[in-house]
Amino acid sequence: MSAAPIRPWILLAGPLAAALLLARCTSSHRPPAATSAALESVGLYRGSLEDASGHASRFRLLLFAALPDRLHAEVLPPVGTPRLILDGGGGRLAISVLRTRVAYVGDAGAEAVRRAIGAPISLSALVRSIVLGENPDAPGVTVAREPDDPQGFAETFEVRWEGSSLRLELVRKQPLRNPGPGLGSGAPPEGFAVRSLEQIGEGEAPLLLEAEQ
Repeated sequence: MSAAPIRPWILLAGPLAAALLLARCTSSHRPPAATSAALESVGLYRGSLEDASGHASRFRLLLFAALPDRLHAEVLPPVGTPRLILDGGGGRLAISVLRTRVAYVGDAGAEAVRRAIGAPISLSALVRSIVLGENPDAPGVTVAREPDDPQGFAETFEVRWEGSSLRLELVRKQPLRNPGPGLGSGAPPEGFAVRSLEQIGEGEAPLLLEAEQ
């Protein structure tokens, strides 16, 4: 059986944001890079996170995702610069808070992703949901992706769990130039204090809410 093709998704808010994203992705811990041909298109999305009580936070998102578990995302408030960076690959995830210049790093299991965005699914399951629209093998977690076609951009993507939801809506698409090889390395930005993912408190809100701060 042939290996699954790499189908990356990248969401950018403009040339300056792209330059910031690529500058932060320098690391010696790098899975194989996607081919340049696979990185020709980008899109801008609006995002919202709603908890079980109905409280919603809104943000913009810069995102790269490619099978099997490579992901790089930068979370921005409605106006302003990135507040949170998630970078995963090779079974590792780094959650970096720019306000405090602290990065939480560890294995990319379901608990790590829950501490980042609230959804209790592994990084590889999240990537497959974004790229393929697959429902993860996790109790109570469902995914909706429109259109149901992994060859193109999703117009909408939503993951729901325990009365909460994370939703992305496509604004526009545009070409990407010179993406660089470091996306999805599982390493934090240079110069950040590094802590274990276990140091994020069990009762704390998902770090995605840092985008509201």
